[in-house]
Amino acid sequence: MYCNKILGGIVGDIIGSTRERKNIKTEDFELLPLGSHFTDDTVMTLAVAKWLLTDPLHTETKLIECLQQLGREYPHAGYGGMFRKWLYTENPQPYGSFGNGSAMRVSPVGMYASSMEEALELARITASVTHNHPEGIKGAQAIAACIYLKRTEQFDVKTKIKRYIEEHFGYNLDVDLKEIRDDYHFDVTCQGSVPIAIMAYLQAPDSVEKAIRLAISMGGDSDTIGCMTASIAAVNGPFTISSSMLPDRIKDICRKLLPDDLLDINDKFLAFINRPRNQSPEVNDDQETVFADEHPNDQNSEDLASVEYINDCIRGSLMGGAAGDALGYPVEFMSRRSILDKYGPGGITTFELDSNGKAEVSDDTQMTLFTANGMLSGITRGCMRGIGGIPETYVNLAYIDWYYTQTNETEFRRPPFTWIRNLPEMANRRAPGNTCLSACADWLDFKTVQNNSKGCGGIMRVAPMGLLLAADKARMGKCSYSIPRMFEAGAYIAKATHLHPLGFLPAGMMTELIFKLVPLNPDEAKKRICDIAEDTIKTLDDVYPGEYASDKHYLAELTRKAIRLAQSDTDDYKAIEELGEGWTGEEAWAISLFCTIRHIDSIHDAIVASVNHNGDSDSTGSITGNIMGAIYGYEEIKRQNLFCPEGKKFEDTIELSNIILALADDLTTNSKIDMSTPIDTPDRKQWYERYWEMKPVGLKQDNHSTGLFKSESKK
Repeated sequence: MYCNKILGGIVGDIIGSTRERKNIKTEDFELLPLGSHFTDDTVMTLAVAKWLLTDPLHTETKLIECLQQLGREYPHAGYGGMFRKWLYTENPQPYGSFGNGSAMRVSPVGMYASSMEEALELARITASVTHNHPEGIKGAQAIAACIYLKRTEQFDVKTKIKRYIEEHFGYNLDVDLKEIRDDYHFDVTCQGSVPIAIMAYLQAPDSVEKAIRLAISMGGDSDTIGCMTASIAAVNGPFTISSSMLPDRIKDICRKLLPDDLLDINDKFLAFINRPRNQSPEVNDDQETVFADEHPNDQNSEDLASVEYINDCIRGSLMGGAAGDALGYPVEFMSRRSILDKYGPGGITTFELDSNGKAEVSDDTQMTLFTANGMLSGITRGCMRGIGGIPETYVNLAYIDWYYTQTNETEFRRPPFTWIRNLPEMANRRAPGNTCLSACADWLDFKTVQNNSKGCGGIMRVAPMGLLLAADKARMGKCSYSIPRMFEAGAYIAKATHLHPLGFLPAGMMTELIFKLVPLNPDEAKKRICDIAEDTIKTLDDVYPGEYASDKHYLAELTRKAIRLAQSDTDDYKAIEELGEGWTGEEAWAISLFCTIRHIDSIHDAIVASVNHNGDSDSTGSITGNIMGAIYGYEEIKRQNLFCPEGKKFEDTIELSNIILALADDLTTNSKIDMSTPIDTPDRKQWYERYWEMKPVGLKQDNHSTGLFKSESKK
């Protein structure tokens, strides 16, 4: 229960509220005289807390929404002029401020962050939506860093805080506050008030009340200095967040001064960061995370054979996708006539190898791997925190990592969210889609993605969503997602970058198709493939009710056309010409579905048909490979040495094979760690390093990594 707990910053704000305009220069004063009240410092602190509670992606858009929503509910809390104007702006922009408004609201970040890097990054985000001046950002980061260190260090905490702040932020913390108190004046800048607040904590004995008294006695912007000081002093580390160091009388009075809605945010946030360590997350139908007492990875021994079969299919899907991608990549921008002229009447049927003997994959495989890594990192975050978002909501962060691999930027603006980001072999620029690149650039600049693209860059990377859910069902006996929700999850992944309905609705159909095919053996898949394709059309009608009617109708008819053509005697290339060229999401879906149904007996023939046409050969090859690989599995791909020149083995030929197999196996097992499980086995240690510390460990060595950039762009 948190009925007597309150964030320390709120207490400091309330104690300082009556002293801001009537400064005092003594530590001997009544703490909570009549008229004490919460100010904008409290409102904005709780807005940041609400953001951390409700937005697992920690987006600028959601932060602005939280700040504006709560700020408008309390319009008379005492905001500065520029911030008040920002609160009521329809398209709010930062205004270059270095005022201490950035530092006074940041305390929840320091209490929430799982690393110093995360604390600094989240503090930067909370500041930069308004106070984007370097000093405004620095002030917020300094307060967040103090709180994080107070939380996590066990010995000589004050010395460590002082050293860290001086070394990283350049603040002079050697000033005796009592000596400068008489001359200190009202200063609302970060550089003029943040060091004062930190020193008040450092120079007071181990008493929150005395630290607050020293801070308020400096005069100046009393409520904000009190808020910042108390937010540090009230943390009762290590790894324990509470206000237990404050007298109950003070906490009770301050709680009574808060309205119910603000108190509710306070209590939920404290419950969130003080959650019991024996709980693991589970997501309900409303896409909100709830607590469950059972570890999600428990399984009965009789399920192991099924999981092993699913693992082969997941490996097959990712490797099949890479095979289709690699076969189609050399002919991606070639016409069918040019392909036949170069490779003969059968078109391209064998991998083209680079100087290292590798079949190169394109951005299709790269982004598929980042999709898988992003979801697994998100799941692990939830298991280790006890709360988190649903897997698909984390892919944006992974795609930013992919963006870094595709650019010449040498200084990362965000900490890694994936363990594959810094692998040199991921840094090959293989015709990345302009739409995906532009979306990632917008996210990095905290802009909303705006386009009307229906390119195939959304569907070509979505297979891991269906694979992840198929593995969950195999392990646990049921899937936590309904079919419509699963469909929308796949669409969500594509819609992150491609906002036209025909750019993201096919990704939902692909997700459902993959999920339903993975558990089937090849004979069952042959019998049911058309029915499953029809099922995706029925789901298409059910999702997004009242929206995208014309696009849904067109996509349904195109899907039915692909099924009819596959059952006809029309030649492959003529049928594909009727469906399109594959540059858009709906065409890539239809072509891949056609090739799968037409050549359901042969993974080789299906992929060959999918790449030898006038269009986006690597993407249609990749999608077809994902589907066919899910049906036949990786062992069959290896047995055939699919598309390999004579004397070559598939596993040694396809680029990134070690990374693909590692992620496939991790999709099968899901998170092996949580808050209550000791990290005491090699598997758990490896998972922790991969998905918590983002280190590329446990990989079979593959030394093929040119790191060269090509100039082509598409999709």
